[in-house]
Amino acid sequence: MRDAALNFANGHQVAFVDRGVDDRGPYPRLEHLVRKAERQAGPYWHPTLAESWTVREGRLRFRVDGVETIANPGTR
Repeated sequence: MRDAALNFANGHQVAFVDRGVDDRGPYPRLEHLVRKAERQAGPYWHPTLAESWTVREGRLRFRVDGVETIANPGTR
C-alpha cells in the first residue's frame, strides 16, 4: 500500500507503506530507500514522536544521543 512517496535529488526515497495502532497510539510505517552511502540527514529530533528502524538490506550508521551504531540486516 504505497499511497505517497517523497523523492530526493540524491536518490533517497521515502514511501508511506502502512499504518497501525499499538499501546502508544496510532503510527505510520514508512520505508526509506537509500541509494547512496552518504549522509542523508543532519541532527534532528521529534518532540512528541518516537522513531524505530529495521534494516532489511545493506548497513546503516546512525548516531543517537552521541552514541554511534552500525546496523546490519535484521537489526532493529
